[in-house]
Amino acid sequence: GVSTSCTPSDSRLKRGVQTLTNSLEKLMMIEAVEYDWNDKLREYDSFKEQEKLHTIGLIAQEVQAQFPDLVFPLPEQISGYEELLGVDYSRISPILVEAIKDLDNKITAIENQLGS
Repeated sequence: GVSTSCTPSDSRLKRGVQTLTNSLEKLMMIEAVEYDWNDKLREYDSFKEQEKLHTIGLIAQEVQAQFPDLVFPLPEQISGYEELLGVDYSRISPILVEAIKDLDNKITAIENQLGS
């Protein structure tokens, strides 16, 4: 069977395939952060009990500015906030692949300039 973490990705299921562009440039606009959840989080009491309030992640609004398809409204509303945003972290991997290739291209260009 298909594992729950496996997503269909066969080329035969896709059309209009295009390589991502400016991945590194866009990622440079997003900060990876560490933080503590505040008491507005629905799971706050549970996380606090498990000592899991401190975590790492991204800020949805920053991701949304660069990759709007990776951000979605959370279904459960919390009083005081109109629309809370979530990030689909699983879809960041392809962006990282292209960003690494962008970096490799930069390094190759520098090496060529230096005559290595």
